[in-house]
Amino acid sequence: MNIQGQPGFTRDAASGAVINNNREEYIKYKKRQNALREKDKEIDSLKQKVENLENLINEHLKQNKS
Repeated sequence: MNIQGQPGFTRDAASGAVINNNREEYIKYKKRQNALREKDKEIDSLKQKVENLENLINEHLKQNKS
């Protein structure tokens, strides 16, 4: 069943779920999701590197105090 005023979307008769039938938009969506996932991975990696640097600096400072 088509959704009035929303081209490319239909409603599943059994579940009532809205389904996007526009393949191009779906591909764009998946690319955006993958790009966001990659950014998240990069941010997590950078956070880990900063944490490692902080630990190294703290260890160095402790050694120099002794």
